[in-house]
Amino acid sequence: MWSTALCVHATMFPTAFLLLSLVTVVTSSYLNDFDKPFLFQCPRRKSIASWESYHSNYHEDRRYKFTCQKTPGLVGKCQWHGYVNQFDKPISFQCPHNGVISGVNSYHHNYYEDRRFKFFCCSLRGRHLVRCGKTGYVNTWDERFTFRMAAAHFLKGVFSIHHNYHEDRRWKFETCLIQ
Repeated sequence: MWSTALCVHATMFPTAFLLLSLVTVVTSSYLNDFDKPFLFQCPRRKSIASWESYHSNYHEDRRYKFTCQKTPGLVGKCQWHGYVNQFDKPISFQCPHNGVISGVNSYHHNYYEDRRFKFFCCSLRGRHLVRCGKTGYVNTWDERFTFRMAAAHFLKGVFSIHHNYHEDRRWKFETCLIQ
């Protein structure tokens, strides 16, 4: 019934529908401007469900967007881990203690044209991560990407390399099922 009312409303009032569409775009905007820091943390009992990013050759930086998903057993201890990379160096991070990634924090440095990253991990209670697997690289240099967890999968690890010529990062992810 709601969708029927919305369709009639959109047909009868195209300006209102356009405004509704703009509101949707605003609420799903990227977290950071180029060269600026960002901090993202999922609400309690949720973990990262998707990770999106696009690159600007002018700024030599990326913008980031995340979504969250309910996570079974995610009532354990949560904590931020210190920066996991130096500028221009690889990232190889996995949440310890049967944990999943529920937040990301990053800042950019114009001299290095790179970012450092921190991750917020929450451990599972009464459940275990099983059948974990890593993706290949989800992007090439300077390429936009959208990575979504497969059904019933949760983000345990993040891996990345930086290239000074492209001043960009390529990304891999590790996901697991929860049992």
